[in-house]
Amino acid sequence: MKFKPVISDKPNIHKYRVRDVTILSATVITCTILLCVFMNYGHLSLLFKIPIFPSYDPVSHEYFYSVRKITENVKDILPIHSHNDYTRSIPLFHAVKYGCKSFEADIWLKDERQSSADPEYLYVGHHSTNLNKYETLDSLYLDHLMYMLDEMNANNNGTKKNSIYANIPQETVYFVVDFKTHANPTFDVLREKLQRFITKGYLSYYDFTSNTFVEGPLTVIISGFTP
Repeated sequence: MKFKPVISDKPNIHKYRVRDVTILSATVITCTILLCVFMNYGHLSLLFKIPIFPSYDPVSHEYFYSVRKITENVKDILPIHSHNDYTRSIPLFHAVKYGCKSFEADIWLKDERQSSADPEYLYVGHHSTNLNKYETLDSLYLDHLMYMLDEMNANNNGTKKNSIYANIPQETVYFVVDFKTHANPTFDVLREKLQRFITKGYLSYYDFTSNTFVEGPLTVIISGFTP
């Protein structure tokens, strides 16, 4: 950008043409918009001083963030449901940061395995035409929920597991999973994926022996094409 100064009657003082000032203003506005987009979709830490977007190491396949830091300002869980949560700019993390009680994901079972040894994917999306291998139930939700719960229970030796909210560890959160494909095969795959939560005692369940509901830090609710 080249400015054309107009020399005033005072030395070393320049006045720029209106056209150049307009270009400069447009540039500043554009940069501001791009910065806002970056902050919304990348790191909100410039505003909130916390790393909302999860860092990921593709070599070790590990995440690096702290759910304690993310939820440190959440004093009470809000009776808010994040409907179609996967449509948020940062799924799950926005809901957790603001203390939502529940969040929802629509899942689709599509068998695209090359062999029986390959894992089965539950894709997340509202329409079948919008599905892709980078947005699955594991990558958007289950992997992060496991990471969060492991962090919150790292030093917990009791039988009652802590929730993902640092200041309200006794509160469960509801994860609504809406089946978009046939119930039984979809449920079979979901059950396999939830086994790791069951093993660690993170999942709520119904005890048919004592006829009691045992609440864990994570409660999964199935809707849609239910079994």
